[in-house]
Amino acid sequence: MSGPWEESRLRVAVAGRVADEATGRAVAGARVEVVEFPAAFRDALAFAARAHGAGWDALPRRPDRTVTAADGTFFLAGLPDGRYVLRASTPGEGSRRGVARATVRVADGRAEGSAVFALPRTTLQGTVTDAAGEPVGMAEVRVRGSGERAFTGGDGRYVLAGVEAGERTLEVRVRGHAPLLRAAGLPLPGWTATADVPLAGA
Repeated sequence: MSGPWEESRLRVAVAGRVADEATGRAVAGARVEVVEFPAAFRDALAFAARAHGAGWDALPRRPDRTVTAADGTFFLAGLPDGRYVLRASTPGEGSRRGVARATVRVADGRAEGSAVFALPRTTLQGTVTDAAGEPVGMAEVRVRGSGERAFTGGDGRYVLAGVEAGERTLEVRVRGHAPLLRAAGLPLPGWTATADVPLAGA
């Protein structure tokens, strides 16, 4: 993109990285956008939008937003001095991840530190226990209507990460028992809910 926002002519103001909260692994293709900014930046954005024309809203990379590289890193260039709030998200993953925010202050054209984001995954977790309250290993726990499934470990625990938010139904299968259904709610993207499954009476 040419004009006053051409990256080759601008000094990097904010740099950072987006990673998965649970694993620390890089999240490629995440969107990082400026959601709060000083008045000087608002005026500059309005000028850039007029100069660019009708395609402005569809641009993945603009002065106020960008996309992370394969290693999860990103940068934003040419930000006027002031306080900024950045938000990281993964729109292409629906509600399987939450969002994260970071506040940075730019002084003399550079941020004081970097913006590091840890994106939470929408997660169901819990423990499967038998009639005596003992943990059940190798129980299959799946989310009905989707492909997510996990097996419990020796401690009876399971974790289903990256589940779509909303009202979900767990189906639990254990040898010697009829399949058991358990309702579980994930009200918001990035939420972690605990749904323990006792097999007593199943």
